[in-house]
Amino acid sequence: MTNLEQKLHERIRNFPPEKQLKMLEYADVLEETESGDTEEFPTLWDIVKDFVEKVPEDALDEIPSDASINVDHYLYGHSKKEQ
Repeated sequence: MTNLEQKLHERIRNFPPEKQLKMLEYADVLEETESGDTEEFPTLWDIVKDFVEKVPEDALDEIPSDASINVDHYLYGHSKKEQ
């Protein structure tokens, strides 16, 4: 066992079981990253884009032109703001 392996072994051995489990999970992530097996997670933009693409065109036509300015009016009934 190399000096580095020995140090890691000693440190991890002294961890409580829940931290040892986290170390094991972290080792799995590192291993996947090196082998290129990690799956790509979509960006927030991709999620929003996919959601918007599913909205029917006629539903978009029903959105008032001042919706962004008067969102509080349309959601909560507050007084409308001027454009």
